[in-house]
Amino acid sequence: MAVDISSAFSDDCSVEQKSSSDIKKRFGKAIRRRRRELDLSQEDLAERAELHRTYISSIERGDRPCLNGHLGPCSADHIGPISLGFTHRPEFQLLCKPCNSAKNNRMTLRDVIHLRQVEAEGEKVISWHSQALWDARKNDVVDDEKALRLSKLLRDNRHTLMSILQKIEAGGHFTFLAAFLNLKEAEHKVEFVNLQVENSRTFFDRINRRYQENKYVKEQKARRFRVAFQSLREYFSKENRNAFVISSSEIDNTVETALSVLQESANTIRELDYEIAALLSNGVRETVEQKYRDIVDKIPPTDPPEFVKAKQELKKAMALVAGKLSEMWNDERYIRTDLDLDIQLD
Repeated sequence: MAVDISSAFSDDCSVEQKSSSDIKKRFGKAIRRRRRELDLSQEDLAERAELHRTYISSIERGDRPCLNGHLGPCSADHIGPISLGFTHRPEFQLLCKPCNSAKNNRMTLRDVIHLRQVEAEGEKVISWHSQALWDARKNDVVDDEKALRLSKLLRDNRHTLMSILQKIEAGGHFTFLAAFLNLKEAEHKVEFVNLQVENSRTFFDRINRRYQENKYVKEQKARRFRVAFQSLREYFSKENRNAFVISSSEIDNTVETALSVLQESANTIRELDYEIAALLSNGVRETVEQKYRDIVDKIPPTDPPEFVKAKQELKKAMALVAGKLSEMWNDERYIRTDLDLDIQLD
């Protein structure tokens, strides 16, 4: 049965000098108004129009389509998965729930092309521990299969990094590990000026950063600190990780050099290590939250010389890891011949 919604296109829905977002919102409101005039539920209209109810709901909300053209609601997906070593760049793409679930921290050719372009413009797109592997293989990605192959390599690069960090934790160098958390970022309130979405990607004119010092800042620092160490301890305890850790005598020796350097840290650092170790061993969260807030203030704001040297050694170790992984580019562990990245929607 046909549904007449022509009166929804009244004069107040003129598209002249209106943004795409404004048009969609006004159109959605007009559809909702006309549906109610006809005394139809969303289910009724969907059935008569031979559409899914969620599609009607998305239209009425004025939702933007996701990057793959499907209607929302959409969520913000970071371009370059953080879990694979990419940096926290303030750029996102809109993906609907099925697309986001299917992607599952994998890169597509489209992602890699975009990241290479952004990097060529001077932005840092990937963290120090994954930079060498990215540099070695990013230009070999010419299709979705090779994008997935690089994703798998970066995943094993992450597994290896986490195993190294666990060795550092086992050595009791907690303050050094805390230095990677960049806790001072919590001291700034961030505002995106003129944040907008174009072609399913976020854009903004600039970022305003305002310094703040209050109870909330300390709570955020303490939470990041606590969650980071809990996550490190839980990482390899999870089942079905399919973890593959790269090792060699050269890599092991480089990591041992870093550990030896950290043993030469000042007494104040070693005392703080002991204090953190005692805090982490306390399983009663309610009684230690204040202690977490107190201890984050003791983390050195700048890296002591031993930390600087140890980080340099770890960067060397991860470059060696990258070399080993890059050599496995054509290994059957990373090649998938039945790749199908098409997303099927009901």
